[in-house]
Amino acid sequence: MKNHFNIFISHCAVDAVVAKNVSEVLNTLSLHQFRTWFSSSEEIDEGFMPGDMWFQRICNEILQSDVLIAILTPNSIHRPWIYYETGIAQGKEGCTIMPICIGINKDEIPAPLNNYQLYQLSDYNSAKSLIKQLFEKFNIPFIEDLAQERIKALVLNTENNLVIKSDNISQKVDMGDVMETLKYHIDKRFFEIANMGYKHISNNSKYTYSINIENMLDKTCKKQYIEIQFSDTVQNVLDRIYFLADNAIEAYTYMQTWILQNKHSGAKMAMYEITNSVSAMQVFKPNSTWQMIPLTKPYTAKKSLYHKGNGLKG
Repeated sequence: MKNHFNIFISHCAVDAVVAKNVSEVLNTLSLHQFRTWFSSSEEIDEGFMPGDMWFQRICNEILQSDVLIAILTPNSIHRPWIYYETGIAQGKEGCTIMPICIGINKDEIPAPLNNYQLYQLSDYNSAKSLIKQLFEKFNIPFIEDLAQERIKALVLNTENNLVIKSDNISQKVDMGDVMETLKYHIDKRFFEIANMGYKHISNNSKYTYSINIENMLDKTCKKQYIEIQFSDTVQNVLDRIYFLADNAIEAYTYMQTWILQNKHSGAKMAMYEITNSVSAMQVFKPNSTWQMIPLTKPYTAKKSLYHKGNGLKG
């Protein structure tokens, strides 16, 4: 039996802090049963060593890995190295590829990376699912009560440490050049996946999608993402949005000091006592944008769009 399991973290240089956060949480929660490797690490045996031939070292590390975690951000999705490293991993039998999204909607991820199950690291449930599946893959016990605070810290630290470089966003990858390079180094199975015209959904995966959350409670107007899962209720989503607010609002003050508003329609999510009984998928549609807006007074029916003549009067 192996003493440890190798995880390669593929990332853009600008996202080095994010890679470090992910590595530290995985190593801590697994009691160092995981051996993570990422190129920007300054730890011994977790990054480049003096005298390393960097290209060969990267290839060797990927080929020794059991899992490749690809960190997808606005900085990295237009960089060819993410696709290159993922392609090498796809060509290695038994290597699982787990892309995680940070600061970007899952529907913005291009092929072939969108063929894999994607995780949203700004969402607690999705981050927990990522870690839980990693543990289950290697028969490591996962106890949420012990992991909860570490996962919450990972979600908050990741969002706070993400630095988006405008030049990375504007720079597009010439996928023709990338594919030509990949042909010399990667098993042909990767290209079969890259050419698929559909998203692969395994029998064990659940249908999920992302919604956009804009925090209008302060001047930052920060944009974040929440993953909606089949089993979620509206209350589950409200709890995760409250967590993302990071102390900007007090507990149990929904519809008292703040409320969610659909950015497109202007409709407010005026629901409170039945939020545990309503499916989130009935309210939060894929790719919709919801704004957290402050209230000067508790919300009342008189402020509803219906009361203004757009619906039934009660």
